[in-house]
Order: sequence, then C-alpha cells, then structure tokens
Amino acid sequence: MRLKLTILDKALASLELLIASMALVGALLCALGSMVARTFRIPTSEWLLELPMELLVVLAIFGSGAMLSSDRHLSVGIFVDKFLVRWRSGLATVVTFGLAVWCAFLAERSVTASVQAARAHIRVPELFNMPSALPTAIVACGLVFWCIHLTIRLVKR
Repeated sequence: MRLKLTILDKALASLELLIASMALVGALLCALGSMVARTFRIPTSEWLLELPMELLVVLAIFGSGAMLSSDRHLSVGIFVDKFLVRWRSGLATVVTFGLAVWCAFLAERSVTASVQAARAHIRVPELFNMPSALPTAIVACGLVFWCIHLTIRLVKR
C-alpha cells in the first residue's frame, strides 16, 4: 500500500513539475518576445503582459505541489520542531491534517468559482477572450493535487 502511494505521489509530482516547467518556459518566451519587440520599437499587445502573470501563478501552484512530495518545501517540521520531542509526531499529523482540510476547502471554493464563471460566460478580453473559468479551474486542479499529496503524507504516518 505504501509503495503504491509513493509511486502515485512521485508520478503526480512529475506531472506537476512538467506543468510548472512548461508554464515557466511560456512566461520566459513571452518576456523575451516583449523585450525583442520593444527593442525594435514594435508595439506589443496587452496579452504579452497578462499571459506571463497567469503562467507564473500556474508555476507557483504546480511547482509548490511538486515540492510537497519531495519534502523540499517549508515543512510542517519547522513549526513542529519548536515543541517537545514526544509531541512532534502527533502535532505534525494534526498540522498536516489541518493543511489538507484547508487545501480541500480552497479547492472546493476554486471549483465553485470556476463553475460560476463558466455559467456567467465571463471572459478575459486581454487574453484572446479566454474564458475566465479556465485559470480558476487550473488553480483548482493544483489545489486538488496538494490535497492528494497531504493525504498521502497522512496515510504514510
């Protein structure tokens, strides 16, 4: 069981790293394109300023999620290390559970916001009239991945 969870955790982290890497490359290409255009005094569109910001949000969400599986994030241990040794394991479990519940709440709210934006047909005109539900759904997906990582950590304890 633990081996299957570890494999799932690592596979999910690999997918998150791939998504984060693609977002970073996209943001860098947009920034480079903007710099080149401005060097040659070519006017740039507003999407060239908006898209990198959206991609950096994707990078932050999915990059952070990938770090959850490899313990290269700001660990619960930083908080837990302040307490007595005999309390650390239980406290780490409680804090991890609290984070999992918080992430599940945020993911649920993001899904609700995405559905509402889709029903209202809200669009972002600066980004090729893209549906506003799309970036919200991407954030919701990243938060669901965080929940999965935290749940796996709880089950492994």
